[in-house]
Amino acid sequence: TADATHEFGGDDATVVSRKHGEKLTIKGGASTNAADLTSGNIAVIGDATNGALNIKLAKALTGLTSATYTDTAGNTTTVTGGSTTIADTSGNTQTLAPTKSEIKDNNGVSTVTTKDGVTAKDASGQTASLTKGGVNATDGNGNTTSLTNTGVSATDGNGHTTGLTNGGLSTTDGTNTTTVAPTGITATDGTNTVKLNGSGIDAGNT
Repeated sequence: TADATHEFGGDDATVVSRKHGEKLTIKGGASTNAADLTSGNIAVIGDATNGALNIKLAKALTGLTSATYTDTAGNTTTVTGGSTTIADTSGNTQTLAPTKSEIKDNNGVSTVTTKDGVTAKDASGQTASLTKGGVNATDGNGNTTSLTNTGVSATDGNGHTTGLTNGGLSTTDGTNTTTVAPTGITATDGTNTVKLNGSGIDAGNT
């Protein structure tokens, strides 16, 4: 009849009543933009015995772009197709991706690990990296120190370099160069060269 009442129920004890012809609104709370939605993860199973339609979520979800989990303290874990990021309420994060793992605090201090090595950076921009090729350290002014299996080299922000290898010590400012080797000492200003070795001193133009 036109005034017949229909009753609807869910998991709680609340009964929603609607008369014949009245609208029943069912909401999920998500965006209605088609680009934000997926399908194939929810099934509706009829239960003739209890007169119910049971909505069930698939155990293996597909078609999702991300999922964010939040605990009672506000810390989050976000999972996407390419990475997993854990963030606390202070802004510190840890991200795990197929090609790298990165830990970063809220001051910009970070440690990045890849298949090639580890790079650490502090809040002032100073970095230190460890790879199979050696160790490199750089400060915020562009000064760099490198340690490899062939020796040690240091370069400042102006391009001045000092290197120590098993062949000797060499230092240069880009124009003037001094080299100390087992066979002697050589100094040049780019035009004039002075050599000191077991035979004596050789001073002249190159």
